[in-house]
Amino acid sequence: MNDPRRELYLQLLSVINGWPATESSVPALGWFIRALRAWMSG
Repeated sequence: MNDPRRELYLQLLSVINGWPATESSVPALGWFIRALRAWMSG
């Protein structure tokens, strides 16, 4: 789920619907995925 296009889509929905902007989760998800892969490779 670490796809920058998802973030852009959510930003677009926020603008269209007048929702407050949210912080990007891409950096946190990227870090988590790398940490999980490192842990699993052991």
